[in-house]
Amino acid sequence: MVGQKKQSMIRALWLVILMVCLVPVYAQIEELEDRLAGVDLENLTQAEGVEGYQIRLEQYRKHPLNLNRATAEELSELGLLTAMQIESWIRYRARIGMADQWYVLQGVPGWDWQTVQQIRPYVQLIRQVDWKGFLQNNEPGKHTLLIRWSTSSATQLPERTIGDASQQLVRYQYQSAGGIEAGLMMEKDPGESWRRPDFFSGYIRIQVPGRANYWTIGDYTVQMGQGLIAWQGMSVASGSDLTSLKKQGRMIRAYQSVGESRFMRGVGYSGSKQRWVWDAFVSRQAQTAVLHTDRNNELFFRSVDESGYHRTEAERLRKDEVTEYTAGGRLGIRTNSDRLNLNFIARSWSHSQMKLHEPVYADTIYLRSLINLSADYSVTRGNWHGFGECAVDVYGNRALVFGSMLVLHRSVEAGVQVRWIGRQYQPVSGEVLQQRSGVAAEQGIRLQARWQLTSRVSIDLYGDLYRIPTPHFFSEIPSVGAQSGIRFLYQPSKQRSIYLRVVTDDSEERGAGNWLSALVHVRQSSIRLHAQWDINTGFQMAVRAEKKRRAVGHEPPETGFLNYAELRYDPIGTRLKADLRLMWVQTDGWGSRIYAYERNVLHQVGFPAFSGSLIRTYLNLTWQWSQNRTVWFRWAVQKNIDNQSLNKDFSPIVQSFSLQFRLELGSGGR
Repeated sequence: MVGQKKQSMIRALWLVILMVCLVPVYAQIEELEDRLAGVDLENLTQAEGVEGYQIRLEQYRKHPLNLNRATAEELSELGLLTAMQIESWIRYRARIGMADQWYVLQGVPGWDWQTVQQIRPYVQLIRQVDWKGFLQNNEPGKHTLLIRWSTSSATQLPERTIGDASQQLVRYQYQSAGGIEAGLMMEKDPGESWRRPDFFSGYIRIQVPGRANYWTIGDYTVQMGQGLIAWQGMSVASGSDLTSLKKQGRMIRAYQSVGESRFMRGVGYSGSKQRWVWDAFVSRQAQTAVLHTDRNNELFFRSVDESGYHRTEAERLRKDEVTEYTAGGRLGIRTNSDRLNLNFIARSWSHSQMKLHEPVYADTIYLRSLINLSADYSVTRGNWHGFGECAVDVYGNRALVFGSMLVLHRSVEAGVQVRWIGRQYQPVSGEVLQQRSGVAAEQGIRLQARWQLTSRVSIDLYGDLYRIPTPHFFSEIPSVGAQSGIRFLYQPSKQRSIYLRVVTDDSEERGAGNWLSALVHVRQSSIRLHAQWDINTGFQMAVRAEKKRRAVGHEPPETGFLNYAELRYDPIGTRLKADLRLMWVQTDGWGSRIYAYERNVLHQVGFPAFSGSLIRTYLNLTWQWSQNRTVWFRWAVQKNIDNQSLNKDFSPIVQSFSLQFRLELGSGGR
């Protein structure tokens, strides 16, 4: 009893400290890390996609995109503009002409000074380089070498691993002033060994001067339409952010992440002429999988192993057991602000893949190849933008996604997305905005809106109502659910901001222990108060308090809370930067876990889930050794505590270290 009172007093003290800190707050969200602080990713695939996006933004920072000549797909690569803002700029540019001053961009419908400031680090206003300028350009390219070493005392390895517990990465990148890019990456996971190299990735990307035509040789990803047949890029549903409602980006993009499965390996080409655009690609990729034998003694596999671990001889035997052959393309036409694309992708495997169709095993099929066709469109009329995709697989199963965005008023934006995915629809490599991962049977509607009440106050909200036809094997009972969220943002100045976010999620799941058990109602809710501000020109501070509750059926609910305070030292003109966070977490179990983005060394993305009772702190240091040499260091310490006393020592302290070095040579421009 005394321990519980002590714990309640300590929790109250933490909340008082946080509320005292919530006076004036930080603000301008320019850096990717600041934007990611409000996003929760719950799987490794999403984190890998964010890593590639982070690298891409850094490349645009060093070699800005020419805003006067950029295509809609190139602008969408920034991930900072909605589809309507992109279309507004292209129409404005065609009617008014190229911009030569930044203030001119404020006249673009749907743009304001905050939008301009957000994209300004990644774009520039110049005339495009033609063949003559390309041949006369003697400016050297930029070479970047990055080396990373990480280790953690919490790493658990299986028996008889072939390597040590450290994680190591070597990345080389080259980018020329004329549009030639190249990259090479080698990575070792904990338990693997450099003596027996595991993962290599590389690419060469060549742009035809003066045109948006590209050749990509090596590793790349493919993004088509709204992801019904293929989407291997970043896929994040960040609440009410309208940029996440519609998928957009280049169809063929050089691969720069550490994931070892979700990419193509071959040749891709993207071209355009007048109103026509086209893309084509071929790929041969070896995948890790476990082979089984059916009743006819034929080999098959159930799924590709996306973990990337090859630490023991048994795991290495599964490496490259299945070969994927993939080919596809797109043919599109543009008329003013309208676009229509026809997409095609086909894949075959060296061994059959077993697909378990729900709800009965009698529907099980063995696929040796799969073909998807789709058509996607986008239409803009004034303040309204519509988009969608319709797809069909080789068996005639269909899927549909469509939506629209609308500027109702100068201060009000809204969007809607509707999805209908057939129960037996089979995508080649899809990923759409839905409740289930990948592309699976589901019907739903999602609404998002943003209301700028004043120059300082805005409200973002979203709601998602969905139905899953067959939530588990052996069942025809559908599952329904609803998710909603609201976010209040107060930004009194460019240096201060505070937001309050409330999220609720009602769903139905199977009871534990039996696939035939009845559905049980699951209700989750979370409330987050987050603030950040510039203390002065060198120090920034952020604080967060978050509480979560999860109730399953008639069982006692689980609750959890997370509090942290973070101090950043990032003065202009100095070589040393630092970031320190102190966090306290307590949850009743894994069901009430809380996700929190953590800053790390450059390009190391982490969205860990925290459960139990723990105190955690980490320190990030960045030292710019010289103009072209930079060193990063990270040290994290975590102490698990019991639920009765903060002073009781019964668990070990977990520590992790990361050391990273980057060397840059040459210069470049775009």
